Amino acid sequence: MIAGQQTTKPTPRRTRPVSCDECSTPIAEFRAHSGIVIRSRHHGEWHVTVITLDQIKAWLVESERVA
Repeated sequence: MIAGQQTTKPTPRRTRPVSCDECSTPIAEFRAHSGIVIRSRHHGEWHVTVITLDQIKAWLVESERVA
């Protein structure tokens, strides 16, 4: 090691790609601190939808009440 040089640990991966079950094309991404990011093409353009962790938690709570 060179004098004064610091070593850094690799940053843990905080995202994980999600692929289509049929063709393996990346279609979404899980993000550790924000939720799910979905990329889709419709109306001739690319769109991005973000589903936050709070939205997922609220949906789970609501679906438990209905069940």
